[in-house]
Amino acid sequence: MDCSSRSYSSSDNSSERLSFLLEQAAGLNEDGVYELSSGKPQEAIPLFQEAWESLMEVAGATGSTCTSSIVGTDCSTAATTTRIQIPHLEDDVFYIYSCAVAYSASTSTTPVNTTSKDVQFECAIVLFNLALAFHQQGKKTKKEGFLRRALQYYQQCQQSLQQVLTTNTTCTAHDELILLTLAVMNNQASIEYELPIPTTTNTTSAANNDNSEKLWHYSIHAILDEETTNFSMVEQSQIHEFVQNAMVFRLQRPCAAPTA
Repeated sequence: MDCSSRSYSSSDNSSERLSFLLEQAAGLNEDGVYELSSGKPQEAIPLFQEAWESLMEVAGATGSTCTSSIVGTDCSTAATTTRIQIPHLEDDVFYIYSCAVAYSASTSTTPVNTTSKDVQFECAIVLFNLALAFHQQGKKTKKEGFLRRALQYYQQCQQSLQQVLTTNTTCTAHDELILLTLAVMNNQASIEYELPIPTTTNTTSAANNDNSEKLWHYSIHAILDEETTNFSMVEQSQIHEFVQNAMVFRLQRPCAAPTA
């Protein structure tokens, strides 16, 4: 995206400025997804980071936040998403959700309203893709540091999605929110399964086991809740993989026994 012809002051919070930032974030995110699909996470990471910064500027200009809930809003204008398969995220034991998410820029004519409805979802998408990029880089290089960075971004994405998932049952993006939340929990569990178990305390081990329990609970709920979800056959298959992962985690990496 060529931004050289656009110039704004730091204090310009006009609708045009906000629209530009939303479009820029979507474009940068799409470019990052392309790099991921080409197996180049190092090139994708700065693109996702710049997209995140654009969305944070929108959030700051409108008094919103990328980690706040959108409870009570009508998200009928939620961004249209496309999922793209990316390479180098396979595992012999764990199924890893390896679809990066591209989204269209918001079409609302009122960016302030768009922000309150959609920007949290768009922030979560960018965070998820950023986590995928570090996850992909960690699997390619077999370096633990990249996996731990991925884990941090998955956790941040999950926090952003948590309230949205549990309260917006009538949102048109509800299925997308559920699947993305399950994918985040699944990929967190896959990294926690792969990384060494800390020996200093039982806290981290307990938290890891709790993630697998949440994955189990939400996956089963998504499978059974046919009245409010409309997953495709592929998505249903992915959710069943999440359930199997939770079982593997619970059976092969149980929570450490509590100390006296």
